[in-house]
Amino acid sequence: MVHNHPSGELVPSDADRDVTDRLIQVGKFVDIPVLDHMIISNRHFYSFADIGVLSELEMSLKYVPLFVQKEKALNEQREEFEKATKDIVKKTEYNKAVKVAGVMKAD
Repeated sequence: MVHNHPSGELVPSDADRDVTDRLIQVGKFVDIPVLDHMIISNRHFYSFADIGVLSELEMSLKYVPLFVQKEKALNEQREEFEKATKDIVKKTEYNKAVKVAGVMKAD
């Protein structure tokens, strides 16, 4: 994305940041990533990617639809549950193996 500031002022306005944030989310939805947003003047340019603002806005949840946020949260909970379940199974199997080893040693 590129737009100009005829005044020569390269600092992005709140509106510039806002539209970038919105378009990042739209891009995710239609599978077209926003690679950069540049503000240009007659002499210089400002790159959201180079300065790190693009990365910051990619992490923003301001314009992420609620259903996407809920789905992400559910997936994270599911992954945590599966990990905890695997840990419990491993501990149970270990405890069984220790008991079997103890019985075998006693015999």
